[in-house]
Amino acid sequence: MGIIFQHIRLANFGRDDLEELDANALVDSGAAELCIPQRIADQLRLKQLEEREVRIANGERVVVPYVGGVRVEVFGRQTVTSAIVIGDQVLLGAI
Repeated sequence: MGIIFQHIRLANFGRDDLEELDANALVDSGAAELCIPQRIADQLRLKQLEEREVRIANGERVVVPYVGGVRVEVFGRQTVTSAIVIGDQVLLGAI
């Protein structure tokens, strides 16, 4: 199995006045959530809902921001979800 990337568009569901962002997301069906870098959360002005403890790939547990109202578009279909703010690239989990 190889590494798969997918072009997606991200937006703040509650803020039509903000520009949508294009992202080349790493597809990871083993991840349960959408993960986005802090810079994207800031650009989209996403509201932090809470902090969550997550386990990262090396087994370490870290506390990270959890933001809501992320509109995700892929293959012409849209959904609204929440995201974990971590790392330096978009990771598209099994949302």
